[in-house]
Amino acid sequence: MLTNEFDKLSEKVKQRLDNSKTVCLTPDGWTDLNNTSFLAATAHFIDEEECKLKTYLLDCNEFAERHTALNIGQWLRTLMDNFNISSEVCCIVTDNAANMKSAVRAADSAETDVWAELDNDKNHSQIMFHSRTSNQIELDNYIAEPLAHRNDDPLEWWKMHKNKYPTIYQLMLRDLCIPASSVPCERIFSKAGDIETSKSNRLKPSKLNKILFIKHNSSMD
Repeated sequence: MLTNEFDKLSEKVKQRLDNSKTVCLTPDGWTDLNNTSFLAATAHFIDEEECKLKTYLLDCNEFAERHTALNIGQWLRTLMDNFNISSEVCCIVTDNAANMKSAVRAADSAETDVWAELDNDKNHSQIMFHSRTSNQIELDNYIAEPLAHRNDDPLEWWKMHKNKYPTIYQLMLRDLCIPASSVPCERIFSKAGDIETSKSNRLKPSKLNKILFIKHNSSMD
């Protein structure tokens, strides 16, 4: 029953991620009471229809390999491939651990030339002119908006203005999904500690992963 619920929820999370424009990841490591090493990652994105920040746990499982940047980077790439978000990930937020920071660089080693298509277009200059004109008008109107109150929810503001500023809205989807730290992932380990206590420490890592996945992601809708 646990596996069936896990599988159904995994598909649901994948569908939600498929509909996202950009995703931010927060990975981190943890060691449990049995001295078992875990790696976990949470995904963050803004739901375009609701204009709300969504956070999902992707994985919190045993990591038996050495915690080198190369191994962690491979784990990150595999995780992104499993959820089909390799091209959507705009940022990976970690703590200050050297291996984590190097792992992110290793996982993000592929480079793409975003200007290649435009450079090959015969109408490049004309496209740039019209784009610059329309974008400049949109930017000028946006800057002229009155400042929001510091206690206002910026996503609520964007929900009302996304059709008025469609280009800047796309930038917002990328930037406002990025958390300030890897704390969202660290909270997963706090939940794991609540489940795996001194009186209940016989859970297999794979089962603990499924329990955490269901517990965290079931409350996200």
